[in-house]
Parts: sequence; structure tokens; C-alpha cells
Amino acid sequence: RMVDPNDISAVKESFTRCMGQGLIDVFYDRFLSSRPDIAQRFAQTNVVHHKELLQQSLTLMILFAEKNP
Repeated sequence: RMVDPNDISAVKESFTRCMGQGLIDVFYDRFLSSRPDIAQRFAQTNVVHHKELLQQSLTLMILFAEKNP
């Protein structure tokens, strides 16, 4: 199924808006506080690096969809 360019545009706008509201920080804050064992399992994890990876991954998915409708 081909992706509608209007859908891609809407996703980009939404992503930009959410990133401006701290999407990645909110995600990790909620994730790590969701259960006590989650925070323990990720205690030795470089969360800053993982936040960067998540942002890059989401950006790449949008770019891929944009270039490959």
C-alpha cells in the first residue's frame, strides 16, 4: 500500500510538536517508573544514549516513509 503524502506530512508535524514537548524524556520517565523492576534492570544503562537512539530511529522511520511512499 502506498503511503499518502498528506499522512507523512501529518506525522512529521505531529512528531515535531511532540518532540518540542519532550516526547523522549516523557517516554523514558514513564517507562522507568512503570514498575520497580524496570528501573533496576536499566540502572546501568546509558539512558541519555538510548534517548538519542530512540529519537534517531523515529526520525529515520519518518524519512524512510517520506522517500519511499
